[in-house]
Amino acid sequence: MAHQRFSPRVFSLLLALVVLSPLLNRVGGRGLFVSGPAPISHAAEAETAVDTAVSLDFLPVDSQDYLENEFCQDSLCPPGGWQQWIIVDAESAWTAVQLTAVHHALVETFAALAEVGINGRHLLAGYRFRYQPGDRLNGRQESIALARHEVQEIILTDSAFTVQAGFSIYHELGHAVDNRLQRQLTVGFIDLIGGGEDYRRENGYLIPDGYWVRTQTRHSPYEATADAFGVWVTIRTSPAAAPIFHTTPPDISYRAISLAVETTLRQAAAIQETERVISGK
Repeated sequence: MAHQRFSPRVFSLLLALVVLSPLLNRVGGRGLFVSGPAPISHAAEAETAVDTAVSLDFLPVDSQDYLENEFCQDSLCPPGGWQQWIIVDAESAWTAVQLTAVHHALVETFAALAEVGINGRHLLAGYRFRYQPGDRLNGRQESIALARHEVQEIILTDSAFTVQAGFSIYHELGHAVDNRLQRQLTVGFIDLIGGGEDYRRENGYLIPDGYWVRTQTRHSPYEATADAFGVWVTIRTSPAAAPIFHTTPPDISYRAISLAVETTLRQAAAIQETERVISGK
């Protein structure tokens, strides 16, 4: 069965659905936005308790100052402060530039999620960032960043901040969001782009053309979806921020990728009424 991309008619309908959803809610319709305050994750309704008595002596002075005075701006931090997002220890000697990059990635991600009816700060509560010096992860020389769901950590190496302007940070946040949504992001995204069961029976796990960002993620629905999430967040405010790797195909459609991610997330927010994967307060 040959893969079919969005036809112009289907693409226009999806775009109209995204544009009209807020209007439907304003007039009392349910639409795809959840009415009222942005919903939160059932799994993280209570803020995670962490040890706030952390010594900053491991950090350069400017990093200490940034954590204590600037990191929590933009309503980023829950009760408990920056410790809810950042791990500081002898092995994680963050620079102020790296902390700033994480801050911006979180703020931009939460702003994007809020637009589709999801409270990102609550959804991702419990996940924390760990910095590991070096260009590659210890024991995983093929990786520069990793989301460890079993311990709720996102590990970033030096390369995670320099390759494609820190795109890996958004990629790993995509994995965390997908995990907290019980893989609804991956399942919905793959089905929407035409990569469902019929397509996979003929093509294996190759992501349909136009919807994959780089060769090494084309063979994994989860990795391709995390890339797609990163694209969605980063090009919202700056289309020029679209990642271009040396294996990015010329026929990639960043707009179609972003629309598919946004539509999938709106659907995930909308089904809370029946499945309560996300709950409103």
